[in-house]
Amino acid sequence: MRGAGTPLIPVHVSGTALLMPKGVGLRRRGQTRVRFGQVLHPDPEESAQEFTARAAESIALLEHVRPRQADAVPLRASKDGGDRA
Repeated sequence: MRGAGTPLIPVHVSGTALLMPKGVGLRRRGQTRVRFGQVLHPDPEESAQEFTARAAESIALLEHVRPRQADAVPLRASKDGGDRA
């Protein structure tokens, strides 16, 4: 692929639709998950469309990855209203 050759980190975010429905704003506390995939590097032989398809497939696979217990870090609200680990 011609271009910058910039690596891409696939990210999948789930659980936000229940917490913050479109047009409503933050409604309640709940759980969201953010999953990061392995870094993807563009192959010089693939087209931009092929790289995009590979990235989309990687993101779709992240939806079904179960978190390891050691990776799960819940956030809780601090006294000043911000979140912390």
